Amino acid sequence: MLVESEYWEERLEKWHAHETAEALTREAGKLPPKKLPGLHKSPSKATSKRGRQLKKAESKVSRAKANTNTNANNKTSKENEGVESAEPSSQPGPPPLPTKPSIVLPRWCVYVAWFLVFATSSISSFFIVVYGLTYGYEKSLEWLFASFCSFCQSVFLVQPSKIILLSGIRLNKLKYCKNLPWVNHYRYTEITLQNMTLHPDEMRKQHDYIIYLRGTRMYQPLTEDEIRIFKRKKRLKRRALLLLIFVLIHFIFLALLLWLVALLRHTDTFYYNQFLRNRFSVDLATVTRLQDIYSWLNDVLVPLLHNSLNPTFLPESASIILGLPLMRQVRAKSGEKECLPAKNFAQTSIKGEIHCHPKYGADPEDTQNYTSSWIKISKRATHKNTQGFTYKPKEKRWPYHSHGLLHTYGSGGYAFYFFPDQEQFNSTERLKGLRSSKWLDEKTWAVILELTTLNPDANLFCSLSVVFEVSPLGVVNTSLSVHSFALADFNRKTSVEIFLYAAILIFFLAYVAHEGYVITQERTSYVKSVYNLFNFALKCVFAVLIVLFLRKHVLAAGLIQLHSSNSAEFIPFHAVSQVDHAMTVTLGFLLFLTILKTLRYSRVFYNVRLAQRAIQTALPGIFHMALVVSVYFFVYMAFGCLVFGQHEWNYSNLMRATQTIFSYCVSAFQNTEFSENRVLGILFLSSFVLLMICILINLLRAVILLAYKEMKQPVYEEPSEEVEAMTYLCGKLRTLFGFLSFRSKATEEPEFFVDMLYGQPEKNSRRYLGLKTRNINERKMVYLVV
Repeated sequence: MLVESEYWEERLEKWHAHETAEALTREAGKLPPKKLPGLHKSPSKATSKRGRQLKKAESKVSRAKANTNTNANNKTSKENEGVESAEPSSQPGPPPLPTKPSIVLPRWCVYVAWFLVFATSSISSFFIVVYGLTYGYEKSLEWLFASFCSFCQSVFLVQPSKIILLSGIRLNKLKYCKNLPWVNHYRYTEITLQNMTLHPDEMRKQHDYIIYLRGTRMYQPLTEDEIRIFKRKKRLKRRALLLLIFVLIHFIFLALLLWLVALLRHTDTFYYNQFLRNRFSVDLATVTRLQDIYSWLNDVLVPLLHNSLNPTFLPESASIILGLPLMRQVRAKSGEKECLPAKNFAQTSIKGEIHCHPKYGADPEDTQNYTSSWIKISKRATHKNTQGFTYKPKEKRWPYHSHGLLHTYGSGGYAFYFFPDQEQFNSTERLKGLRSSKWLDEKTWAVILELTTLNPDANLFCSLSVVFEVSPLGVVNTSLSVHSFALADFNRKTSVEIFLYAAILIFFLAYVAHEGYVITQERTSYVKSVYNLFNFALKCVFAVLIVLFLRKHVLAAGLIQLHSSNSAEFIPFHAVSQVDHAMTVTLGFLLFLTILKTLRYSRVFYNVRLAQRAIQTALPGIFHMALVVSVYFFVYMAFGCLVFGQHEWNYSNLMRATQTIFSYCVSAFQNTEFSENRVLGILFLSSFVLLMICILINLLRAVILLAYKEMKQPVYEEPSEEVEAMTYLCGKLRTLFGFLSFRSKATEEPEFFVDMLYGQPEKNSRRYLGLKTRNINERKMVYLVV
């Protein structure tokens, strides 16, 4: 036991003597009983020698105590006597500690080193690019992508795994203080305490200073406020790390989506669609009767399908026709239909002349087989050159629909095939046979022409549909739809597209796992957060996109296999075209939601937080004003459709009237002649401008601007977790760059940076000053604004 009244030097000497004695005792117990070669002393002598060393250690302690009680004038003589009377030690002194020579380079070596780094990187990049030009464009891209994947794999997978593995191996070896031996190669416990005796006044001063240090804040336990501060700093560091990770992942995913858009949205699709549209839309507007369809087929379509120089190719084009072009008729079932107008007339001769045509969707569709002139037969003729009219049932394996101006039709109908590999005379004669057999009559609802082309140079497929619809007025309405698409090439072993699709699939699985984890953690509170619902909608759109992508390529693989086995058939690539169109729309929504999600991470800026808070505050007023605007919008839409609908194209139906009124709201006034009633049209437009534009829309703007102005000071006062995390990351980044450039760390943040993140307070108003209470993040906080 050490006495508390003793000075620290006495305690240190006693501890030194005690540890030395214990070390010698442990060494004595470890010696073997038999005599070692080269050892000339007996065990008894060794024991007596160790006893003398113990006595020697005790004598050192007694001499140290005597030295502390003597006069300072005799201190040197006592120490000399103690040294002369001491016996020579039997053990050698500790070897000198190895010292490493330190070389300090001048300051300009840092700039030289960085110059060498950039010069080496630039020269290496130059030779890599020059050498990569010999590979070609595609191989260079694949090489670059492989290098990037290798770098990411090394940084994010190999190196962390290596660190974790080595750390796990080293953890098996204990590194606690109790596992470290006191006596090692340098024998630190045998260092002689020299020149440690001081004047009693100096020793008292040091002792008082040590007592003072023990009473300072450094050696006191942490208070509750300090613990709270440390916890807050820990949460801030974790939040900053999560923010950095989420931002990086988000922008990587956004870059992958933009890359996918660039691959799926071929740059030549617009020009290819325009080329085919210009070819097949010639004289299409002149078709107004059923008999005009035959003229258009003979004059426009047949010369396009038959190319004497390159059969199955479109004339003056590199596009090949896949399969057989199909023309099918959708018609009503034979039978008399009751006509309501005929019942209103008396029994006169005019009653027999009134008859009504069947309506598509309301009346049954004809699906029976006929010979020429629509004479029923018992068996179905399946040959394409047959003289009868054979009904082609709807596709079950590759379903699709044809959209016209009036209705949407299925894939069934009475089929007529064209043969591009035969002479043009063959198609002309067969069309004459259709006309003489009255293939088109009053039961005809629609005639649909469908074909698919392929441009092998651009690797583009194009599905084309021409729809002739018979309206209830007896007029034929024509429409032309063209859609081009490309298919992914999965056959190449080293395709960049495959790596892109794999990366997007990995992101999808990671997003689904993370969203599932968030749902299990938050449970019922998950649906209370708008941000969680937004993320859930984004994941759902992402899942729909992947399903449509897989559906498209499964359908395409089956159709390509069908074309390879039997090219003398109609290949319904329109099913792939419609799935591709749906996938493109879904990809657009996914890209829109992903870019919109960037606003979540841009809340670190004061203006973004202010805009978001202003919209949230003004949301009730916006809803009320939007309701009033919607009522007046509907009033003007209905009035315009009823009053001007018979004579003005812009108001001919509710859809066009809605588009026209909406264009008026954004001050896009077009086609405002109102030739039938100019006075009423002027009153209609003037009242709309006065009420809708000058009053209601400006009131809606005023509600938002007022909330924007009122929220400036509260948003400035309200703490933001994103801003704190961004400030922490920027501070770390500045520290890193300051370390690399050997510059001193700035004590304050730049004023521009502070204004951009935190904003500026209201300086000319005093109504925001004083003690305030506010609920922030479901916690009541009291703060003082000065």
